[in-house]
Amino acid sequence: MGTLQNQKPRYDRGVLKHWNSRTERMEICDNALELVEEKGITFEQAMMVFAEERKSQDSEYMRHDLDVKDEQLAGFGELLSYLTDAIREGFEKLEDATLQTA
Repeated sequence: MGTLQNQKPRYDRGVLKHWNSRTERMEICDNALELVEEKGITFEQAMMVFAEERKSQDSEYMRHDLDVKDEQLAGFGELLSYLTDAIREGFEKLEDATLQTA
């Protein structure tokens, strides 16, 4: 339940390489050309390396995101349990008070 009361910031997706901006796409292409020269592979193969890297990063983000959501749901479950117990105790006290006055 600590997640609900003292939640750490989510994993910053901004640190992952995305191909959203022109600058980022150009950087990927430049890095792919360097890989082509260093390893003697085709440009297409180099781009597949970067695509696999992105899949791995996205997978890591999703795993973290689902862990955070799982902790949050567990926390909500605890809060609902506390609330249910409090309501039950309140009704029991009300019932006892009603029986004593009758």
